[in-house]
Amino acid sequence: MPDINDLDATDFLPDDPRLDAEWAALTAFREMLGIALKGKESPTYAQAFHVAQYVLPDVFGGGSLLAHAAEPEDVRMYREKAEARSRLTGNPVTALQVVNNEIAEYEALLGAEPSKQLLEKPLNKLRRIRFKLTQVAYSENQIILKDAFQASHLPIPSYMVDSYRDYRISATRGLRIRILHPDKPEQATGADLIYEQYWCEKAVARLTAIQYKLWNGDTLYFSEVKNLEDQLARLKQTFCEGGLCTSSDQSKRRDAYRLPYCAAFLRPTDKLQDQNSQLVSTGIHVPVCVVNRLSGGKDEVKKIERKRLRGESLSQGIFGELFNYNMCGSRWLTFKELGRFYEVHGVIRERDTISIHAQEFDAPARDDFPARTDRRRKGRRSK
Repeated sequence: MPDINDLDATDFLPDDPRLDAEWAALTAFREMLGIALKGKESPTYAQAFHVAQYVLPDVFGGGSLLAHAAEPEDVRMYREKAEARSRLTGNPVTALQVVNNEIAEYEALLGAEPSKQLLEKPLNKLRRIRFKLTQVAYSENQIILKDAFQASHLPIPSYMVDSYRDYRISATRGLRIRILHPDKPEQATGADLIYEQYWCEKAVARLTAIQYKLWNGDTLYFSEVKNLEDQLARLKQTFCEGGLCTSSDQSKRRDAYRLPYCAAFLRPTDKLQDQNSQLVSTGIHVPVCVVNRLSGGKDEVKKIERKRLRGESLSQGIFGELFNYNMCGSRWLTFKELGRFYEVHGVIRERDTISIHAQEFDAPARDDFPARTDRRRKGRRSK
């Protein structure tokens, strides 16, 4: 694969399908990590990129168009400084060399006049940038996914034979990630995320499915997005008509106060202008049934508009929090029901999108990964 620095600027066009596919998938990875972390920390795009790079290297490897865009802005600035200085001098200069030279200058100034304390602030900032430049990608990955382990011996039902990776996201919880994608990344028309939460003690699970599509921030025209109608129809047939949105008598009693059991959502995501754009996603989550109802009739131009979705959609942060508190997403299904669901419907089979299948489950603490110490008095029951 070519190095990101060897690619010409003309390779990054605003409508580059490879860039669109990467951005949709990166947004899905970041949301997956946000759900898994339960709000304990907000994953950065850099962290999401390194996780994506590790589990999906043929998309986010050396040929990735978002490799530099995923870096913090101050790091990118010094990379640009180094490129400009290389052109000026005719000799290759690295970002680390530029930072080290500036650090040396500030240290010399402080050495000559230690009382000038205002110089310490930019010096400390430069040291932080140097740390970011010298970090190994794996260490970024570890900030989110603590360590890889095999959970095959745990009672996690597995309905697919595709390869997967298991990670520990807390002392007592694990995350299994499977990836399905087209043979060529640029053929992807978006991304899917299927996120499952397991309650192993009760042998039940619940899930949500999210389809990521890029829009202009205000309107999504069906005619401008390849296969959108077919993909929405598959989501409706698989998750809505598959019975995940209906409630059982038991779920009605247990979940008397919550949103409907909508399991499938469309997630319109603001499009990147180019590979150097600031990575900011402000998309919303719209239930598939709402999309179908508000997208126009037979003779109308099929589209959905942000102004018509107010009150019938959820922002990213609210969606993750509500899903984790069992306030949205599917009802609880027994492992047997979930197995039958996958047997009948399967995961989205047609690989015209990058599909991320995440299963969050109980993973007993190990000696080298201790649970958080409980400081409450002995005998006091935990909630």
